[in-house]
Amino acid sequence: MSKKVAYQRKFTGLILLAAAVFIFQGCGSRSDDNSKRDGGSNSDSGQVGGSSAGTVSKLKSESEFSSLLKQHPVVLVDFYADWCGPCRKLKPTIAGLAEQYKDDVKVIALDVDKFGNLARNFQITSIPTIKIFKSGSVQKTLVGVYPASEYSRALEKALAN
Repeated sequence: MSKKVAYQRKFTGLILLAAAVFIFQGCGSRSDDNSKRDGGSNSDSGQVGGSSAGTVSKLKSESEFSSLLKQHPVVLVDFYADWCGPCRKLKPTIAGLAEQYKDDVKVIALDVDKFGNLARNFQITSIPTIKIFKSGSVQKTLVGVYPASEYSRALEKALAN
């Protein structure tokens, strides 16, 4: 095999690796599909899920966000977009965490397309991004999709302090 062919194979492999990292760490580009992240949401209540306990609350306004951070000692915020595939993949995990920690943690879904100012204020450059707040301050930031245990570990740490 010539050096040129070996170089081309190595270069192609690096490009494929870089593309895979980009795709799996964030969303990449917009999709044309219009499926909603909150397929079964109740738009009147602003909550994703059936009951008020253990649900993910969809943010309605920037002032509501500040109020929720003040009212609840620990808040998990899911910064997402409807068009984001990894965000949709993470939705069941976030709903499960909302149910698991329904007595201790407020879980909020924040659409970065609707609340761009908040996303910029919290320096959201890739989605999905999960921020865990304690007493109004960011305690942990997780960018990308992780196993539920990783989010649980971060929540347990916030609740313990």
